[in-house]
Amino acid sequence: MRAAFAALIAIAVLAAPAAALTVTAARNVPYRPQRPARRPLAPLRGGGGSDESMDFVLKTLAPLMGGIISATMFVAPFPAVLKARASKALGDLNLSPYPAQCGNCAAWLSYGLLISNRWVMAPNVVGLITGLFFTYTGYALGSVTQRDAILVSFASYMSVIGVALLCALNGVFSVSAKDVMGRVSIGLLMIYYCSPLSTIAKVLQTKDSSSIDGALTVVGIVNGLFWAAYGLAISDIYVYGPNLTGAALSTCTTLVWLLYRSK
Repeated sequence: MRAAFAALIAIAVLAAPAAALTVTAARNVPYRPQRPARRPLAPLRGGGGSDESMDFVLKTLAPLMGGIISATMFVAPFPAVLKARASKALGDLNLSPYPAQCGNCAAWLSYGLLISNRWVMAPNVVGLITGLFFTYTGYALGSVTQRDAILVSFASYMSVIGVALLCALNGVFSVSAKDVMGRVSIGLLMIYYCSPLSTIAKVLQTKDSSSIDGALTVVGIVNGLFWAAYGLAISDIYVYGPNLTGAALSTCTTLVWLLYRSK
């Protein structure tokens, strides 16, 4: 089983990384005394400078911040996983998010490669590598039942991504490869985003939100809004659609946490 799982990880790593300038002539004008050049006011009047600033905020700053936050969230389990490795016992470590992280990041990395977008690719490379490490650690330390669950979950994610990518690149579907992987990525991201819903149901029953990490849910809102802003700026529904949904779900989780927070 361990050899099979290692082979699946190797396959996932290898598969994932599947204006000209114009010059205008100056006009000849009669000589007149030169006045000091006036500073352009276009940026203050909503001209080109303002547009460039907004372009920088939406197309550079927003994905940069979103990428940093996403990468930080992906590596957050490191202390708990390293502690489990040191003690050679999983304890209360929840293993289910790690195969989901691998699947989510592998799908978005594939989509980023298809559209040649470095902002989409970069954080998902981090997420895939760390997710593989977390998943393998859980598999190595888990019981037979836990190993079987991890293997089934991991294989399911990778099979969906692999089959979808293979069919998309060979023109099996009536839509482009970009659209196929965009839709697959949205589906997997929704699974990733909706994973806390079971926790919300438990909180509503017990009237106790101590199981919710309030700081993490707030970070999820900010992260979703950054990526949604970037997706709207580049008119990519596969980026802004699921991230707006994710921000909304994180907002609901935060409200539940605030409502039933221990005093």
